[in-house]
Amino acid sequence: MLLIGDIHINYKEKEGILDSLKEMIQQHPDEKNIIFLGDYVFSFNYERQPLLELYHFFVSLYGQGKNVYVLA
Repeated sequence: MLLIGDIHINYKEKEGILDSLKEMIQQHPDEKNIIFLGDYVFSFNYERQPLLELYHFFVSLYGQGKNVYVLA
């Protein structure tokens, strides 16, 4: 089980954050269960594009056969 929390994604840092998430998951290739824990936005800044890219990242992990859990 891989637990990842406090992503705090925003437009300015989204590429770096997504790259870090990808690298972290690549370091654990056999891990099937990935749990994301709350605080997905940066300082109540609900920027649509970074959140959509994060959502697509979750969907891509699911498409790779991972069990993805997204908890508030």
